[in-house]
Amino acid sequence: MAEVPIHAAVDLTNCDREPIHIPGSIQAHGWLIETAPKLDTVSRCSANATELLGRPVQAGDTLDDTLGRTAVHDIRNALFRATDPARPGLILGLTLAGGRAFDVAVHQYQDSTILEFEPSMASAQTPMEI
Repeated sequence: MAEVPIHAAVDLTNCDREPIHIPGSIQAHGWLIETAPKLDTVSRCSANATELLGRPVQAGDTLDDTLGRTAVHDIRNALFRATDPARPGLILGLTLAGGRAFDVAVHQYQDSTILEFEPSMASAQTPMEI
């Protein structure tokens, strides 16, 4: 597989060949939580979760306390609507406990549910199917 030169323009024909600089990491503007399929307790979270959420989060915390009961309900609904395992359930502009809004992708992986968060650009919560 050919690598993309650093000075090359990134487009759909070469972005899949862009090197991953820090394998196993996530982009600095996003954060991640892993939980059991029931979406009840945080199993693991990215190192920057506390900073980007604006409140403490760690393994063992309940998801309702971490994200807010309404947000967890909406995440469960998005996961339920995501009938194709290859595509995550998406929620744009989900307001979490603490008042910050994030775009959320939720999907099942083996025996875990993965929640990926990025700061939202949307002004209102919008469920989305792709």
